Amino acid sequence: MPDIQALWRPAAFSAVGAGFLDDETLYDGVHLRWSFDHRFGLPFVRGNTARGHFRVMFRSGYPGTINDLDLRTNGYNQAFPVRNSQTYYPDAGMLHYGNVISFWKQSPAAYMTLLARCEIGLQSLRGAFHELDRQQRDFVRYAEEVLDRLRPEIRPQSITQAHSEACAVDLYYPPFSGGATGGQPDIRMHLMGLNRFGQTVASDWVGRYANGVQKQTARLRAPGIAAVRMEAAPGKPYTSPSEVYWVLCEEYCQAYIWSDDVTDFRFNGDPNYHTPEVAEQEHYRPFKTDIDIGSAADAIANFFVGTGEVQGILDREPVAAMASFKVNHLEEGGQGGNTALNLPVLSSLLVASLDPVAARILGLYGFFDYDKPEALQGHDVKVEAALPFFEAGNLFALDDALVTLGAAHGVYQQHYFCDPGQPTPGVLYGARFCGLVLAPHLMQQEQPAPPDAALTVTVNDVPAQDDPAQMDLLVDSRLILALPGGETPPHLGPAAYLVERRLSGQEYSNAAADDEGKPDPLADFGLLPPVFMARRGEEPGEPPLSLRDSFRIPAQRSDAVEYRLQAFDLFGRPSPAVEDLKQLIELPCHAPGEPSNLACHIVSDGDLLFLETTFSIPPVTKPLEAIRQQLEITLHALPDEPEEPAPPETTTWPGIQMGRLLRIGFGANAELDLSSLASACLQLQWNGQTLSRLPYAEAGCAEQFPPVAPVIEPIDLPALPYATTGYRSYRLRIAVGQVDAMAPDAYRWCIRLRIQGRNPETSATLYSAEPCAAADWLIPPPPPAVVQPETAAIPVSSYPDTLGNSYYMLDLSVFGLAEGSLANIYQARLDRITETPETLVAGNCLLDRAAFLQAARANKQPFELLTAEPVTYRSADRFYSVAAPGDLRHYYVLAVTGTTPYLQERKWSDAAFVLFTTPEPAALPALHIARVEPFTIAGQPRVRLEYTIPAAGWDGTTYPPKVQIMRRDLSINSASAYVGEATAETGDADPTRLLFRFVDTAVRDWHRYEYTATLLVCPDGGDSYLRSTAVVRCQAL
Repeated sequence: MPDIQALWRPAAFSAVGAGFLDDETLYDGVHLRWSFDHRFGLPFVRGNTARGHFRVMFRSGYPGTINDLDLRTNGYNQAFPVRNSQTYYPDAGMLHYGNVISFWKQSPAAYMTLLARCEIGLQSLRGAFHELDRQQRDFVRYAEEVLDRLRPEIRPQSITQAHSEACAVDLYYPPFSGGATGGQPDIRMHLMGLNRFGQTVASDWVGRYANGVQKQTARLRAPGIAAVRMEAAPGKPYTSPSEVYWVLCEEYCQAYIWSDDVTDFRFNGDPNYHTPEVAEQEHYRPFKTDIDIGSAADAIANFFVGTGEVQGILDREPVAAMASFKVNHLEEGGQGGNTALNLPVLSSLLVASLDPVAARILGLYGFFDYDKPEALQGHDVKVEAALPFFEAGNLFALDDALVTLGAAHGVYQQHYFCDPGQPTPGVLYGARFCGLVLAPHLMQQEQPAPPDAALTVTVNDVPAQDDPAQMDLLVDSRLILALPGGETPPHLGPAAYLVERRLSGQEYSNAAADDEGKPDPLADFGLLPPVFMARRGEEPGEPPLSLRDSFRIPAQRSDAVEYRLQAFDLFGRPSPAVEDLKQLIELPCHAPGEPSNLACHIVSDGDLLFLETTFSIPPVTKPLEAIRQQLEITLHALPDEPEEPAPPETTTWPGIQMGRLLRIGFGANAELDLSSLASACLQLQWNGQTLSRLPYAEAGCAEQFPPVAPVIEPIDLPALPYATTGYRSYRLRIAVGQVDAMAPDAYRWCIRLRIQGRNPETSATLYSAEPCAAADWLIPPPPPAVVQPETAAIPVSSYPDTLGNSYYMLDLSVFGLAEGSLANIYQARLDRITETPETLVAGNCLLDRAAFLQAARANKQPFELLTAEPVTYRSADRFYSVAAPGDLRHYYVLAVTGTTPYLQERKWSDAAFVLFTTPEPAALPALHIARVEPFTIAGQPRVRLEYTIPAAGWDGTTYPPKVQIMRRDLSINSASAYVGEATAETGDADPTRLLFRFVDTAVRDWHRYEYTATLLVCPDGGDSYLRSTAVVRCQAL
């Protein structure tokens, strides 16, 4: 398709150029440079193989340039579209926001359809990334990166309008009012054409000339005008243009205005081609140099073109393989370690093409000295890049590889970079990138301006060095560059920098040169010395442009670094050198390394509590570390936080806290001099950020810290042995409290360690970081005491319930417990604690109280703990229910002891004891059946049951006797089921007996039923029913 044969994609291909006359570095003529994205492959020729090319074409006819064309008056009859702001175009337009104008254009539908289809397929492959191996992932990434560079940049809030760039913009303003100009131009508006990086590439103004003539049109001419910024002159009102005319770069390149007389460039990959004659007539033809052509040609042929890396690129037919071809370089490192660098060769070649000679060899530098007709001087130049990526074989191969990879992982898209159903790959086949250079006239160009730089220097430790006493330091220098200003085009401004460095008393040396003496072929044939490329700041706070140089120096106390800086433009022209970039290398003096492996715990030794701490002192890193003077150990109490103890470093407290300070000096080899241990008292105050330490009289610490000398001894931790790590470890033991003098409470102590050092040059005191640890100890309150109650009368427990259990309600109020006190309750049978219980008790009387208490206190083993958790005494709920078997009469002993929440119990000899006994078994009356009578009411079956017992002794009205009745259907052999109860009443015929009447109304059919009756009675004075063990059965038909 002809409308995409010249694609304007500055991120993938760009060209610059200028005409030079009487230059010290370049021969007279038009010099052109271009660069491309390595992912599209390098055009080359080798033997019978030729792939791609770079083509230079001049605009034919007169005037041969768009520079002098008035787009407003002469734009209607051009061979290329001249668009204006007064006309609507469905495929292009202008955007005007604030004081900025930008341009947009729609790409062909077929082109965008192909890219969209490709993007969908690659997104699907991305979804299967977890199934792909590393090589397959790299291949998919390559396809994504190519797609990204082919895709136009769609502007926000649109799906079809892409940002575009103009090569010519005319802004027309209405006449400006005003009187005389005073002999100076009356500038009303400044107009600046900006490229995609925001750099000014063209500028003009509107207003009135000094003679008063109106200047109503601002004419901007430069390839790649991405936006136009309009600024009012100082003191003038802002005015918008009434008309804007523009020509897009891509449409200018696609016009039929370019001469058929073209020149092609490509890299010749045959080493034998690069003879001294070729080097002299081709490679060095644009440059004024006194290089030895023979040696240079040998270096080009054997150490550049003929290397395995370069030939390996050309051997790979698919462009994806060419672009991703890498070579492993093994770089030797310190401490026996090596670093493997996996470098992409083609990308490295393009970086090397920063040197103009290397660019000339690779086919990236054009030179025209006008052996051609003179009429071509000042004509616009188009450079086309026919890259190997757009060849049919490569597009088919790339598509087939993606389709095969997708099918293997569940992605069944049939086409990616090719169109379906076409004998050729379709839209992309034969596409070319294009670049423009407008009217390169032969003229004297200004030399690159000397760089304006500021120097900053920092020094860092170099890790992993065997001998710290002779270690190297890493100096990191940053040369912050001022952004180029003035009217110089960006391509004639600095592109690379020669950075020369010297230390005190030394000569300048190239900072970019390989210090290890490895061969660099560019040094043998290149026009430039080893150079740095400036780094553009991308993060907030970074300088916009900077150079960075890192080098090692021996660890000395003073030195200075000085730089000489020279800039080169893209054509290899140098700027004047800048010197006097000098700064003293101020070596840092680091604070001592902090103690580590800090751990502590409380140890109880007799009546004293000790804080036992282990810690390690790191080895010294000379000479960057301050001279160690002493180890300071601060010990103090912390607020009690039993719920959620905070780390000691975040714990704060109000007011003043007393502390103990230990100082231990350092001897030789950074070893603690334990004999120098000294102790002092401190007042500590936390202000929210720092801990202030004030000396205090020793008497102030006497209450908190017992006067026991601290003990410190060296140890060797198995996890951190001195022989292999250099860490020296110690154990410290210091008294923190005397238990008898401490109130019951939770206690917490913190220990802090820091090393004090001295800067040997400034004598300033430097402290290490201060790690800290904490240990806890609990002194619980004593268990409450209990009072032994009087035990002359022995209470009786309840009669057995229906399950045979008898209960005794223990009154806790008789033991003298305070409200909320905790107690444990134990139980044992009296006959288990003494072999002669009959000598202690008789009936309900205790015969010998002293002997009873002696026997209970002397024998705890038979007692069983009844309370799974301590009982809390509450006066409102002072009874505790104790169960005992009630079938036989026994004597039981209950023991009550005071306890704490921490389960600390008083001594058994302090327990209180009480007795209780179970009642004598009761003789229950016999239950007799008096009547079983089936009958009907309204045709419904009923059964009447009557039972009797003797009335004497069981006619209580508070808890009258009851009969519980169960029924079983014998006809169907069902289980017994409860049907009801009958309460005793006085019999009419015989007042000496109690009668129980019950009518079963729940029967439904006349079956054979069995009734079971059980007597429930409550003895006199009792408060619960006793269940008779005898039952009465009867049947009803």
